[in-house]
Amino acid sequence: AEGADSEEAGRIRLVMMGLRADKAAAMFLNMPFGQRGTPRMLGQLEVPEDLEVAGLLTHVYRFLAAFCGEDAGARKLAAEFAPGFSKHLGLEGVEVECAMEAVCRNNPKLAAGEVGKSWIAEVFRLLGALGSRRSEWMRLLHSLVVCGGKVLGDNQTLVMSMFKTHENECTVLMKSHLSGGLLEKLGNIGGLGAVPEADLKFHLAAVDLLAGMAKGKNVASEVFAANYLSYDEVTGVLVRVV
Repeated sequence: AEGADSEEAGRIRLVMMGLRADKAAAMFLNMPFGQRGTPRMLGQLEVPEDLEVAGLLTHVYRFLAAFCGEDAGARKLAAEFAPGFSKHLGLEGVEVECAMEAVCRNNPKLAAGEVGKSWIAEVFRLLGALGSRRSEWMRLLHSLVVCGGKVLGDNQTLVMSMFKTHENECTVLMKSHLSGGLLEKLGNIGGLGAVPEADLKFHLAAVDLLAGMAKGKNVASEVFAANYLSYDEVTGVLVRVV
């Protein structure tokens, strides 16, 4: 219902819920295609055996994200099939993250449960195994740490631990990274436009994740975030950019 007002979108969603369109979509996702092909070089996503099928999978996941919307009932229906979504993470051309975010939005039971924790583990596994950085993965982690406006303590602790383990993959453009931070790069290359767009998007999503992890009453999480984002680094970047 893209482009429709919320009332019309709500009516369409009710029809789709009555037809159990989510179930039909899940059946499609469970068909024996979209398999992983030959592994690629480090820093690249894995290529599906069939690129055309990858495009179809993306359309299905986008549909499921729209199906969930802000409707708790729709999210509850789609959550039934959520455990299988992670099998398509890390596949070139498959945008599964939008559906994963949508189904756990304002759904702390799912996010804090076994499914949410398995998604966290899978994201960091892919970061380490593929060496590829996707801003969508950081946004997904954020939605699993801060859900419904509240910090999920167990997920917060898990993400901090795994972030630390994979900090070289997570901290691109941060001062702690082996290649130096964004402020240093801006000084060397002279402008934001010379920073690769994918790296910049990933950096912004990682900063947002750290900000989310610093929420709540866990003082250790604030210290953790400050280790990667110092006041001088943040203000220095802002001064350079502005």
